[in-house]
Amino acid sequence: MKIKKLNYRIIVASLLFAAAGAIPALGWYKYPQVGVAGHVVVADPTGAEGGECSAPQQSIPCNHSYNDQLFVNRFWVYSAPYAVPQHVWAQAYIYRWNYNTNAWEQYGGSRRVGNAWHLAGNGSGYVLMGSPAPDIENRCPNTYTCTPAFIDLPPGYVWTVVVKVSWFNANNNALLAQALYYPVPNSSGVVPESEIRCAWWAKNDGRCYGPYNWHGYGAIYMR
Repeated sequence: MKIKKLNYRIIVASLLFAAAGAIPALGWYKYPQVGVAGHVVVADPTGAEGGECSAPQQSIPCNHSYNDQLFVNRFWVYSAPYAVPQHVWAQAYIYRWNYNTNAWEQYGGSRRVGNAWHLAGNGSGYVLMGSPAPDIENRCPNTYTCTPAFIDLPPGYVWTVVVKVSWFNANNNALLAQALYYPVPNSSGVVPESEIRCAWWAKNDGRCYGPYNWHGYGAIYMR
């Protein structure tokens, strides 16, 4: 199976975190690309959530001609193991299954789901990132959170997501490390809801189904 390229190669089975493979709390797969990445730890019960517009207490409205959206829930990012101050960026990319080509394809552009400036190096600096759903972040809409990472998605597709985290030397903006994270099935081929799931309001309405092991990726279907 292949995924159509962003601007870099992705070899996967589907999303998120750890020090050298799977996440401590969740099983998101880590695919290193450059250097030695910092530690990334999931902060919420699930890595990503999909659902219909609008979520309860959602901070931005939806275009109701396209009723689907996806949140990337919160995660802690620690500085990479280099003795320099660091900038850290996290970007999310969403993929949908193309029924005509039988392949994953990137849909739209990337979305920033976190950034931090001048973190202390060697893993001593850390920051909370993500774009969480309101059933995760219960203070919405009184904060900037609870904004979907991806909004106004066309219905009738199977979706998954990839998160790219990049660490830069704050002194000269040189790239130190970069890694991709994405949701994967467990050893039995089952995708746990801790990887990716339907938000409760969309599941109750019968608009979102899954998670599924879709051609090796943790994914959900939104009708």
